[in-house]
Amino acid sequence: MVDIMESRIVIKRIVRILICIIISIFLFIHLTYIFREPLSHTREHLCGFYSEEKNTVDVAIIGTSCTFSAIAPMKMWEDHGIAAYNFCTNVMLGNTMRYAMKEIEKTQSPKLYIIDIASFMNGYVVTDAQAGTPQDNQILRYNTDGFRLSLNRLDLINEVVLDRKKRINYYLDLLYYHSNPNPEPEYWNYDKASAYKGYSNLQVDVMFDEKYSAEDYEIQPVSLSLEEMEILDSLLICIQEQKARVLFIVGPYWRIDKTEEARIKAAGKALFIKDYLKEKGYDFLDLHEHIEEIGMNGAQDYSMDYNHYTITGALKNTQYLGSYIMKEYDLPDRRNDAGYDKWRSEYKEWTETILPDNIAWTERLRQEYIDNHN
Repeated sequence: MVDIMESRIVIKRIVRILICIIISIFLFIHLTYIFREPLSHTREHLCGFYSEEKNTVDVAIIGTSCTFSAIAPMKMWEDHGIAAYNFCTNVMLGNTMRYAMKEIEKTQSPKLYIIDIASFMNGYVVTDAQAGTPQDNQILRYNTDGFRLSLNRLDLINEVVLDRKKRINYYLDLLYYHSNPNPEPEYWNYDKASAYKGYSNLQVDVMFDEKYSAEDYEIQPVSLSLEEMEILDSLLICIQEQKARVLFIVGPYWRIDKTEEARIKAAGKALFIKDYLKEKGYDFLDLHEHIEEIGMNGAQDYSMDYNHYTITGALKNTQYLGSYIMKEYDLPDRRNDAGYDKWRSEYKEWTETILPDNIAWTERLRQEYIDNHN
């Protein structure tokens, strides 16, 4: 009898300990979310994605700031009823892309992925050859801290954070953000909705000629390094495993002057990647080749540099891209479908508030830029 009583006491203690552990883990996860800082546009983009109801996103767009400033998903909704979302971060690493696909597939079954190769053009990759050299903490945070805590995020951290000793601060990012003086309770579940659908407008820091003129020299293909090729091939393996339908793209970047060696190299990499992917049977759309059809205006549609865009540039580019994918991939028009009340409500917010506010903001910044450079 005594043994039975002692066993029950032990079991009760174990149960209490387990309950305490579960509660502690639960609180740690959700406190992490409310203490995370905005990280520029990253938190809002990915947090908004987690708010989408299961299997409602038909087009998932993966890329960098070049991508989320170039594509406004609500314009696709307006024109064609396409339910698209930008699963993008600042400086998304090429390594991150396959983990992004795995994260998307947890709740969505996209009929089409659009993957911008800007990460590979600009050399945004982490390779073992970089071990021993300092890594940019902010860039790593852009890539890891927009994801919910999960094994997929753990695998991402193990790949991109090369210093093993520093990984604990990424695994448990509350250790990094705990001193944030402005925690935001609305991020408790990390599913705060956003009518931007992953789009972000950017400041006006450049102004080119209004009319586009092609380069007066020939850009030659530039091969990726062996390490970069391994990362790209790993992404292709992930695509094959998920049996995903993918359209790779290059954005409608502006003319590159022949003195801009880094940009010429990036454009050369784009040519190499395009040929490589097309040889493997992947769809590829080079929006730079269609820049005049899109109607890009160098004095109005570019923001920070030759491959980031203002709201007017994003609307033009999205109109062209939306029409292209609607024609090529026969996507459903969801505007009147059941289960899309959230999208209809957010579209109303987009048209009545977000779009006019962003246009006005861009016009004001453009005028300030003109005034400051006269």
